[in-house]
This record gives sequence, C-alpha cells and structure tokens, in this order.
Amino acid sequence: MMDSRQLTLRRWGYVLILSILSISVICPLIMAQQPTQSRAELESRLTQNPDDASIHYELGLILAMEKEEAESALTHLETATQKAPQNLKYGNAYRMMCIKLHKIKRGIKFLEQSIKEMEKAEQDFPELRINLAMAYVDRMPSTDIGIVTQARLSTKSIRQLKKVISKQPDSWAGTFALGMNHLYWPRVMRHAPKSIEAFQKCIAIQDAMIKKTGKPKYYFVRTYLGLGDAYIKHKKFDKAREIWQKGQEYFPEDPHLKERLEITDDKALGKFVNKYRGLGAVVNTDLTILWSSEPVYQDFFGPDTY
Repeated sequence: MMDSRQLTLRRWGYVLILSILSISVICPLIMAQQPTQSRAELESRLTQNPDDASIHYELGLILAMEKEEAESALTHLETATQKAPQNLKYGNAYRMMCIKLHKIKRGIKFLEQSIKEMEKAEQDFPELRINLAMAYVDRMPSTDIGIVTQARLSTKSIRQLKKVISKQPDSWAGTFALGMNHLYWPRVMRHAPKSIEAFQKCIAIQDAMIKKTGKPKYYFVRTYLGLGDAYIKHKKFDKAREIWQKGQEYFPEDPHLKERLEITDDKALGKFVNKYRGLGAVVNTDLTILWSSEPVYQDFFGPDTY
C-alpha cells in the first residue's frame, strides 16, 4: 500500500505527464491537420452550409489554435461529430481537444448522449462507439479517481468495443483496442487470456490485409508488442519472446521489440511490462495513425514514454 505522500506524488506525476502530452502530442496533431482555408473563408461557407460537418471540423481545428476560442473550437468539433458520426477523424479530433483543455468528462458526456440519440433512432455507428471507448480510457489516469473507478471505465470501454466488433468483426481498431483494454488490467484479475485472444484475432486480421496489399501497415507492430506483453502477464515468457521475434520479421528495426528481446531475465521482463501496462498508466489514444500514410509522432494506445 502507498502512504498518502506517495499517492500525492503519483497523482501529481499524472498531472505533469498529461500536461506534457497536451504540449508535445496534441498541439502537433492540430498542426498536422491544419485546414487549407482561412477562418474567414470557413465562416463564410458555414453561413451558406450550416449543416456541413467538414466545415465545422476545419473551423474547429483553426479555432483550437487560439486559447480564447477554445470553447468555440469544442462546439464546432461536437457539431461535426454529431452531423457525421460515421467519421472517426472528427470524433478523434474532438477527444484530443478535450484532453488538451482538461475537458475529458465533457467529452464522455457528449459522446454518451450522442450514442443514446443514435440508438433511439435505431442507428449504429461503430466509429462513434470507438471514440467513446477511447474517451473512457482518456479519463482513467485522472488524479481524482481510484482503481475501482478505473476498472469501471475500462469495463465501459470494453462494452463499447464488443458492440463495434459484433457489427464489424474485422475491425482492426476495435479488436486492437479490446486487446489493449484487457492488457492493462492487473494480472490478478485474469484478463490476460482475453487480451491474448483479441490480439491473436487482430494478427489474423492483419495477415489478411497483408495478403491483399503485399505489405504491413507500419502500426501493425503494436499488435505484436501487445500480444507479447499479454503473454508476459500470463507468465508465458518463451511464448512472448516468440511473438516478438515473429514481429521482427516484419519490423526488424523496431526499438520496442528490440528492447523487450534484450531483457533475458524473466523477472526483469515481468517488471518492465507491468510498469507500462497498468490501469493507471497514461496512454495515448490518438487514432491518427489509422489514416496517416506515413508514421506519425505518436503510437496509438501505447504509453508515450516507452
């Protein structure tokens, strides 16, 4: 058990990490998606086309660059997400802004309400569910909640992802995120087998995609890392190393695979994985890698520091 002083230091550590993420991760995201039109041009177009989600999205990104326009930026991104719930990019940009502005609870409330309205209309947009699932994960490292609330948030996230997969069985994002959700639970809760199952399915999805295109997407390496880490939590060290070596066949220069394979002591390897794969870990849930043609600065659903 941690004493009150250790707990306070840990919580302040989370605040510091989240602040760093806001500067070094989220701001580059906004710049990377910088609109091609000016604010005045977009506002003029919006007057003529108030229901155009793409205009609200681009205007939201522009306003996000000005601190005093933060509320307007969020409102435009919410409108874009409402009008085009099938657009994963719009909801992702909205979540990133919520993180930057420390408005994660607002983001969760908005996305939950959007899904209620969607279900009332007898519709289903997996993209909206994925963003809500990620928003729950965004909330988990907050300093005002404990492990019980973190577990509840993870369970809510898993519930949304299962609904995504039931509608889209070959969803790489949904299946990968499901595996990662289970991975971050403490070993004693016995979620490792569920994580392994999801990652194995994710690799099958990847293999089918590679068969069609002839080459892997650069972010597929994350599945090999996650599956190996899940085996570590399941105390199957040799199997974990086998998976990472398999990953090296596609990604021979990946530093994270190399780092793991260089740890020959099982106990040390277990400590390494458990350090980064816990319910209180700050994770980067930015989905930009799913539509970026080139490697970007961040890793979807992985600790920013490892």
